[in-house]
Amino acid sequence: MIYLTDTAITCSNLNINDVLGNYSLTLVDALDTLAIMGNSSEFQKAVKLVINTVSFDKDSTVQVFEATIRVLGSLLSAHRIITDSRQPFGDMTIEDYDNELLYMAHDLAVRLLPAFENTKTGIPYPRVNLKTGVPPDSNNETCTAGAGSLLVEFGILSRLLGDSTFEWVARRAVKALWNLRSNNTGLLGNVVNIQTGHWVGKQSGLGAGLDSFYEYLLKSYILFGEKEDLEMFNAAYQSIQSYLRRGREACNEGEGDPPLYVNVNMFSGQLMNTWIDSLQAFFPGLQVLIGDVEDAICLHAFYYAIWKRYGALPERYNWQLQAPDVLFYPLRPELVESTYLLYQATKNPFYLHVGMDILQSLEKHTKVKCGYATLHHVIDKSKEDRMESFFLSETCKYLYLLFDEDNPVHKSGTRYMFTTEGHIISVDKRLRELPWKEFFSEDGERDQEEKFVHRSKSQELRIINSSSNCNRVPDERRYSLPLKSIYMRQIDQMEQPVSSVQFGQHVQSVASCLLVRTSCSGVASPYCGLTPLHQPSIKKMPYRLSYRRQGLSRWTMQWLKDDSGTVERNRNQQDKDQDSCQHFMTITCVKLTLNFVALVDVTEICSPETPSVECQLVGAQMMDFHKVYEDRKGYRHTHSP
Repeated sequence: MIYLTDTAITCSNLNINDVLGNYSLTLVDALDTLAIMGNSSEFQKAVKLVINTVSFDKDSTVQVFEATIRVLGSLLSAHRIITDSRQPFGDMTIEDYDNELLYMAHDLAVRLLPAFENTKTGIPYPRVNLKTGVPPDSNNETCTAGAGSLLVEFGILSRLLGDSTFEWVARRAVKALWNLRSNNTGLLGNVVNIQTGHWVGKQSGLGAGLDSFYEYLLKSYILFGEKEDLEMFNAAYQSIQSYLRRGREACNEGEGDPPLYVNVNMFSGQLMNTWIDSLQAFFPGLQVLIGDVEDAICLHAFYYAIWKRYGALPERYNWQLQAPDVLFYPLRPELVESTYLLYQATKNPFYLHVGMDILQSLEKHTKVKCGYATLHHVIDKSKEDRMESFFLSETCKYLYLLFDEDNPVHKSGTRYMFTTEGHIISVDKRLRELPWKEFFSEDGERDQEEKFVHRSKSQELRIINSSSNCNRVPDERRYSLPLKSIYMRQIDQMEQPVSSVQFGQHVQSVASCLLVRTSCSGVASPYCGLTPLHQPSIKKMPYRLSYRRQGLSRWTMQWLKDDSGTVERNRNQQDKDQDSCQHFMTITCVKLTLNFVALVDVTEICSPETPSVECQLVGAQMMDFHKVYEDRKGYRHTHSP
């Protein structure tokens, strides 16, 4: 066994130092993986190495969220495994163990507490220095998931220590974020200012920036039994179903596109873009936990189809272009996690096949001499010199448990829950009891302890979902495809790449709308010249962009029509408007490594004596204009939903 300990801090890896923390991250993060695999000798060796060598008394600035889920969560999980009187994974006890891991967890949490101080909202700073506190130049903006996904680990620590401080600050942050949700949609954004409570990022989705916030609303309830956590989750899930879900109503019935959860504006619910990210693949697993198994089956099939196509999940995938937007794969576990949980819910061997497919892809494309490497590019399979700690704490763990039917985790009568980092926590009465006598709410009023005690099942709220219960998947379906073959083929066809000919035809089909007649005032009609067949898709287009450039004489349109690189030019001259301006538009669609994307030249003209105008281009969901233009000088570009 090779352990990764402290990583030297150099200028070449500054971008990852606040994740690594310089405190043997991979060693700490993988502790409970060794226990679950039944390797007691390596588990005991690793625990002793952590106790003897790891210290948090370092001049190191870390992400509060990452330090909490990767380090604090692992220390608490390993402590619970060591002190479990049943020892279900074999003899994982440590000779002369004196709660050292629990004390280390407390030490780390105390060093993270300054992040919660001096914020007007109670939402924590995203980073903190382990020795000096919040850096003077600290950012006042944080993501919702980072600030609102601390309650499980902080709550466990509070209840094990009998100190309410940690749970209180984490719960206050969750409530603060929840109170900032949209009154119209019930959705939250993905980036917030911790001092003003203003939403800097208004995108609402299930991926980066929001994923674990929803996950921990449910898992906090499972662990602690607090009614308000479930109430928040139920309300959030209803908003997700109302505003984020697209496609047919039922997974395995009816007509229409497969269910998909998209990114929308938190206030209006309008589509913001046409991509999803790999982190969203966790959501089928969360749906399994609430009994919404049918919907989980369909969404999982979508992500698996992407995996089959590339042998990995690209970090960001454009479902409109049917091609990756961001190409790397850092060995993420979310698809494996959902596969494991769906197998546990259905016992359908199909998910064993999925797991084997994923395992073989990892062995073929990511295995290197000393471990497994991040894929820099999911197409050419080039690698980066980096293996994230969550590969051992989550990806490998879920794959192992998927195939280990007899693991103690699966034995009848045992109840375990996985944190967002995959650390295993036994669900027991101790975590549903408050060891402190009194609790003070945010306004200083004293609440009675019985408000928080464990409620009997008859008193608990029911989790709201679109399925009646977990038994909706009948036994007779266990050995057939979980998704009907007609729908499986539909998803497979969706994942086929768009050919250059198809793309050129698509550009031509909407050219009558994109090449709009405008006046020099710059108002463009979004539906001009469009047949009813095209209008619905144009109406859903997410971008409104503005470009300005002076002194140019014409607009032109270009696109590649086939793979040989032949360029066809199409110039459409619009009628002269009242100001005698002639407008032509240039859209050059170029074939990049993966797909046809984006404008490489958009220019605008009026005669030299005519003032420059701003012409609006509405839509074009097949192109990510913002990325293409962000580095181009001489243009002004904006986008809004």
